[in-house]
Amino acid sequence: MKPYLYLLYRSRMIINIPKKKHVMNKHGHTRNDPYYWLHNKKSKKVMNLIDDCNQETDLYFKDIDLHDTLVQEFKDRTFEDDKTIPTKYKQYYYHSEIKKGENYGKLFFKKLKDEKPKCYLNHELLAKKHKHYSVGSTIVSYNESKIIYSVDYTGDLKYTLYSKDLRSSNLNQELSFQISDDYVFYKDNQSIFYVKHDKKIRPYQVWYHKLGDSEKNDKLIYEEKDPEYSLGLSVSTDEKYIFIVSSAYENDCWFLINDDFNLTEIMQKTSKHEYSIDHYENKFYLLSNKDQKINFAIYTSTDLKNWKVFMKHTKHRYIEDIELWYDSMFISCREKGFPKLLLINLETQQKRYLQFPREFYSFGYTMNMNPNYHKFRIVYSSFSQQKIIYEYNLKTHKLSILEEKKLKNHNPKNYHEGYFQLPNQLIINYYYHKDLVDLEKGKPHPCYMYGYGSYGVIDDPTFDKYGMSLVNRGYLYCTPQLRGSKFYGPQWYKDGKYLQKKNTFHDFQTAAKYLIENQYTTNQLLAIEGGSAGGLLMAACMNMNPSLYNVSVLRVPFVDCLTTMLNTDLPLTEGEFREWGNPGKYKTYYDYILSYSPYDNISLKKEYPHVYIETGLNDSQVGYFEIMKYYAKLSENTYFQNNQKQLLVEIRKDSGHSGTSKRYGKMHEEARVIYFILKQICNVE
Repeated sequence: MKPYLYLLYRSRMIINIPKKKHVMNKHGHTRNDPYYWLHNKKSKKVMNLIDDCNQETDLYFKDIDLHDTLVQEFKDRTFEDDKTIPTKYKQYYYHSEIKKGENYGKLFFKKLKDEKPKCYLNHELLAKKHKHYSVGSTIVSYNESKIIYSVDYTGDLKYTLYSKDLRSSNLNQELSFQISDDYVFYKDNQSIFYVKHDKKIRPYQVWYHKLGDSEKNDKLIYEEKDPEYSLGLSVSTDEKYIFIVSSAYENDCWFLINDDFNLTEIMQKTSKHEYSIDHYENKFYLLSNKDQKINFAIYTSTDLKNWKVFMKHTKHRYIEDIELWYDSMFISCREKGFPKLLLINLETQQKRYLQFPREFYSFGYTMNMNPNYHKFRIVYSSFSQQKIIYEYNLKTHKLSILEEKKLKNHNPKNYHEGYFQLPNQLIINYYYHKDLVDLEKGKPHPCYMYGYGSYGVIDDPTFDKYGMSLVNRGYLYCTPQLRGSKFYGPQWYKDGKYLQKKNTFHDFQTAAKYLIENQYTTNQLLAIEGGSAGGLLMAACMNMNPSLYNVSVLRVPFVDCLTTMLNTDLPLTEGEFREWGNPGKYKTYYDYILSYSPYDNISLKKEYPHVYIETGLNDSQVGYFEIMKYYAKLSENTYFQNNQKQLLVEIRKDSGHSGTSKRYGKMHEEARVIYFILKQICNVE
């Protein structure tokens, strides 16, 4: 007989988890954390408990016909047989292929466009013996003779590094230890720089390694001793320079690796200076917020010392990123929240905007390998528009569609995309199926609302093949642009972090209230979802105003944030001080984080929404124990104890923060989430 008390409810049971006294004192304040014992991953009792929770969740989802229907819908919105457009680097073309039934696919190269390609990495075969197989960066050497790549086999962000000759089938594991997913070739094409992480998985050292040589001969290039900073590597567009980047959110410091492996510090490390550097056509380019240019300006230099303004700072335009290509610079920016792609000629500085079909959308750059080529590829999508690959011709200045594949049973014209502008600047992006939703009639509809609002991340509309199964059943799909993101620029981000973090929570609740008050939906028809810091958002909003929502989905949620931010032995904690504050050092931050920490503010009497929580046992960013503790305490709530509300938790043993690495496994994970929402909102079986 297992030592847990079970309360039977339909096809699942609540598991009442035993308590053990654990007293913590800080800044004159005492807390008892009775579920702290769940931190012990080596405990057989903890692992058995996780198995029990997973078993009950599996029973809830067992023998559901809708699950298979949903998976098939996801497949219909997936190009199961897919091939990317071949792209030439210098002498070879590169592309990837994946076949129906495969999870990972293969990588190919060829010298001539019309010749038969050769496979240089068969990830489908290499992954067969592994439950998790997350591929890191694949880097081709400058002379295209070798490649390096890495694999995370558990989901904990620890990567094993491999090398191989492009034309050979032999793989070589280069290091006996795991590293960060950050490495570049040195100019000799025979050696590399790689980033090593410490025990807390903080990227903190850059090493030089000769391929095939013993790691004992590796040379340490730089070590970042400040625990709040992490390291990265960057190669200039023209491949002439390699940089080491030391970053701590709003603070950057770049170093140039010289030929003798000594470093040149480009700008003295100062507080709140964010910048990035590139080199092309005999000039260095600097994107920087120095001199209080909060929305960033662009500068040029020939010697890394004397900088001239290339593009001025303005209050209405936030410059996100720059990409140097052929004779121009592509500038990703935002103007009053709207995404823009601006093109500037490097010599004449003539400006032009690239026009896309919608006001709000997502875009990025894909398979651009040689900056001397006069064509540049851009990938575009929106809520209802699946991926389109555009090609911009820098000679003719024409933007044309290079690839637009048609999905089965999907027509973007059947959907309407728009946005609500609230009085406090808050924007809610939304879309719906035209035949199923009419916002003019005053009839409330089922509604799904996603939120994040941290680290400056912007949730621009992008194609969600999973959420579309809700939209095609009459749901209004919404994404509010919360403070804590950089939707309106860096100040919007600053207004939602540190001691203003609650602004993110208030914005999300304001969005929910707006939708309800305008009769677009009701609290009984509203489902919310967020992951990681977005899971914190969901849980905090549930504590503050649980009656606003009927369903809440929390993915890898950061719910025990105070205890985690006090424990500097955990991965990421010290690096996160510049996002949340340091509660161990400052009582002000301790009190503030305590006031919203979801785990510390659970009510045992309030009526919460139906809740589904999921995470991975190997998650190194948000520990599984946060989720287990949160579930344990939330399950004490009267409404869950009395079976009036549904509470499920799932901790997958073969994954980490990003879930399963398998393409089809992801579909089954998402089918559970969509089913849970449909079941609780509309009682759909």
